Amino acid sequence: MKKKHILRTLILVLICALVGIGFYRGWFAVSSQREPETEKLDVNLQVDTKKIKDDTKKAAEKTKEEASELSAKVKEEAQKLKKQ
Repeated sequence: MKKKHILRTLILVLICALVGIGFYRGWFAVSSQREPETEKLDVNLQVDTKKIKDDTKKAAEKTKEEASELSAKVKEEAQKLKKQ
């Protein structure tokens, strides 16, 4: 039972983090419009899928670059250890 509670909490935290990052990065936008005659409030959620794709692509490229740099450093250190 405790593991299920921890898993649900973790999933909720991840969703909240994703939503927060999404609003920060401009992936999501909320707008509202009130009609004074009817007192209705229209709330709209806009999702910028192009921005999400662009940011995802940039993150993947940066991760690949950093992984390559780290791999090169590890290989270099391994070569140094072999020489010793």
